Amino acid sequence: MEERIIDYWAAPGTEVLIHEDIDEAIEAILDDWYEDVLPEEIDVYGFSRMKVTFDPEDILESIVTNLDEEYGDPDGHWSDMVTSKMEEASREFARILTKEYKPWACEEVEKVKVDVQSWVKENRPDWLENEK
Repeated sequence: MEERIIDYWAAPGTEVLIHEDIDEAIEAILDDWYEDVLPEEIDVYGFSRMKVTFDPEDILESIVTNLDEEYGDPDGHWSDMVTSKMEEASREFARILTKEYKPWACEEVEKVKVDVQSWVKENRPDWLENEK
C-alpha cells in the first residue's frame, strides 16, 4: 500500500482543515479544554489530498464532442473521428493533469492517539505550571 503524505491534522469532526503540523493541531484541540480538566487521551486525524483519477477517454470524448458541435457532421459520431494519436495525446494529457492538479478535497488516512499528559509536558509545560 502506498504511504500517503499527511497534508493536514485535525480533531474528529473538524470542518476546516488548517493545521499542517500535528503539534499545532493537538495544541488547538487541547486549547478548547484549557479552562477545564484536560482529557487523558485525544485522537488526532491525518488528512491527505484526494488522488485525482479519471478516464482519459472521457477527456477525449468531451473535446471531440465540443468540436463536433461546432465543426462536425451532424449525422456523425465522435468515435468515428478518433485517431490513435488523439488517444495517445489524451492519455498524456490525463497523466499531466493528475500529476499537476492539486485538489482541495481531502480524505482521512491516519488516526493517532495522543497521551495528553506526555504531550503537554513536552510541548506546553507552562500549562502544567498554571495548574498549581
